[in-house]
Amino acid sequence: MKRHKVLTTLLGLLLTCCDSSNTEDMWKRYANASLNPGNYHSDAHYLVRSRTLLSDKISSQALQALAKDSSWYVRSKVAQHEKTTPQILALLAKDEQLQVRRAVAQNGNTSPEVLVELAKDPQWQVRFAVADNDNVPVSILHEWCTSPSHFTKKELFYRLAHHYDTFRKLRDLLDNKNETAIAEKMCSEVARYTCAHPEILRDLSKHPNYEVRLQVAQNSSTPADCLQDLAKDEDESVRSEVIYNSSTTKEILEAMIATEEDEDIKEEAQDMLDEKEE
Repeated sequence: MKRHKVLTTLLGLLLTCCDSSNTEDMWKRYANASLNPGNYHSDAHYLVRSRTLLSDKISSQALQALAKDSSWYVRSKVAQHEKTTPQILALLAKDEQLQVRRAVAQNGNTSPEVLVELAKDPQWQVRFAVADNDNVPVSILHEWCTSPSHFTKKELFYRLAHHYDTFRKLRDLLDNKNETAIAEKMCSEVARYTCAHPEILRDLSKHPNYEVRLQVAQNSSTPADCLQDLAKDEDESVRSEVIYNSSTTKEILEAMIATEEDEDIKEEAQDMLDEKEE
C-alpha cells in the first residue's frame, strides 16, 4: 500500500513537468509497463496510473500516452477526462473495449463527427451515451425517431427529457418536416417524465395539443408558474388534473375556486383545498 502511495506521488510530480521529452519518454515507458496487457485486474500498477488522471494539472502529452495504455480501465479514465482533446477521443472511439467507447460517447469534448460514428456502435450502452451527449447531431436523433433503429422510442424520449436544447432542436426539425405525429408523440412522452428539464415542461405547457398539456398538468415536477397557467387552461380535463397534482399550491387552488366557471371542477378544487388545510 505504501509503495502505491509513493508511486502515485512520484507520478503526480512527473505529470506536472512532462513537457520535457526525457520525462515524457520515461512516462510512456512506465505507462505501458503492464504485467498482463488487456487485463487490468492482473496489472499491479493500473490503479496507480489511473489515479494520476485525478490531477487537474495533467498534460495533454500524458493523456495521449495513457490513451495507449494496455489497461482498458486506464483508457476509459482518459476517455472520461475533461481535458482529453477531441483528437485523442477520436482515437479512443475506435477502442475494442465497450467501456472506453461509452466513455468517449459521454465526453462533452467528443466531436459531432465522432458521435455520428458511435451512433452506429453495435453496443446499446454506447448508443445510449451518444443520445445523452449535448453535441449529438440532431440528424442522428431524427433518424432514430423516424426509422427502425436499435432504440425504442421511449428509451430515446427518456434521454431527450434531460436535455432542453437537444429536445428543442429535434422538435423544431420534426415540425419543419411536417412530421407532426412523431413530434406530438415525443412531446407527450417527454411531458410525463418527472426528470424532464423544467424549461421543456414550460414549453410543453403551451403546446397546442391538449393531450400534451394534460401530461404536463399531471407531472409533479412541473414548475408552479406553469401549473398556475394550466389552472386556467381552455380544456377542462387539463384544469381538473392541476387540482390533483401534488405540487399544486393552496394559492393556485384558491385562485381556481375564485375564477372557475365549471361547478364540478370548482367543487374538486374546494375539496382538495380542504384536504390540504386539514
